[in-house]
Amino acid sequence: MKPIEIEIQLDCPVEHAWATFTNVELMTQWVLGFESLRLLEGEPESVGSVFELVFREGKRKIVMIETVTGFEPNELFSFEATTRGVSNHAETHFTRAGNGTMIRSRNTFVASSFFFRMMMPLMRGSIAKRIRADFARLKALAESTVPLS
Repeated sequence: MKPIEIEIQLDCPVEHAWATFTNVELMTQWVLGFESLRLLEGEPESVGSVFELVFREGKRKIVMIETVTGFEPNELFSFEATTRGVSNHAETHFTRAGNGTMIRSRNTFVASSFFFRMMMPLMRGSIAKRIRADFARLKALAESTVPLS
């Protein structure tokens, strides 16, 4: 499936945008359906660490295994996430943009089952819409919690 690319401008310093993005306690406020994150291997905030993420969509529980592939504070967070039938390689870049932050996200989904290979072209639009909505909530959260200088 063609990668999904999202770009969003935040009116807050890159350090605050990054801190909001990486704060697990805030994830329920901006990642739709996020329920929990548990470290399985390695050290938090390090390449190679492995996490279990749990999401809830209605009554359905979705468990993902995420391996961190890039971690550069205030610049890059990337990972490979897998769940039944689908994997996602995601890269999220943070750059200074004047007094604010530009976030660029690229998600590449790969279906490993016949069913998901058939469904992915149909699901691309809804996946992109959901990612955009998550980043819009991140923007609102980060901008509403900027510390006063």
